[in-house]
Amino acid sequence: MALSQDRTPEIVAPDVAGFVSSLATAWRGGEVRPTHRQEPKAGRWWRSRPDPFAKVWPVLLGWLEERPDLEAKEMLKRLQATGYGEFPDGQLRTLQRRVRVWRMRIIQQLVYGIPSTPALNTSENPEPPGHVITNEAR
Repeated sequence: MALSQDRTPEIVAPDVAGFVSSLATAWRGGEVRPTHRQEPKAGRWWRSRPDPFAKVWPVLLGWLEERPDLEAKEMLKRLQATGYGEFPDGQLRTLQRRVRVWRMRIIQQLVYGIPSTPALNTSENPEPPGHVITNEAR
């Protein structure tokens, strides 16, 4: 059975150039199928390692109370020089976080009149309010 010329399906050439150009950015969208997409991981609130500055935190607090503008980098160099323990340069960021939390609490105390808590002056709870650290997670 022959089809007339009017009914012959046209062969459409695929737009190869458009397809190839879309491949350059297709990887950014990730997997298209929703069953293959990974769910975002929830952030963790516990410490993954013991606090390296827990034993010397009272000394660091003394330095901060003496000079509140003291930078964490200076404190780390001073710790390394005085022999309170072995603290590699890689722990600078950890110390910077601890100092930031201490400063945040001092500011809250000054601005809002929040009374001083024992955790502010010890290494028991160096995390900001809202963070929960359990002994099992340490």
